[in-house]
Amino acid sequence: MTAQLLRMCVILDNNCDYASLALLSGISVLYVKAPAKSVNLFAFLSPFSAYVWLLMIGSGLLVSLTIFVIARYVHMHADVTTSMHHIHMH
Repeated sequence: MTAQLLRMCVILDNNCDYASLALLSGISVLYVKAPAKSVNLFAFLSPFSAYVWLLMIGSGLLVSLTIFVIARYVHMHADVTTSMHHIHMH
């Protein structure tokens, strides 16, 4: 539609600008500013209940403790085996 108005403007008189074409086209953009919302930093917690989050934290602690105990056992077992190996060598 703007191209037609531009052609009419050129045919009728040469004193046309694009601002007047935009005003004549009848198309305008209106928008409404969205209302301000409060930001919840812990919104990622909402998909699960508090009980589920406590179970997840508990299972994480249990796995960490299990890995710690296994690592200590393997380290102590390696020390005993190494010391016994030195005893048998001499």
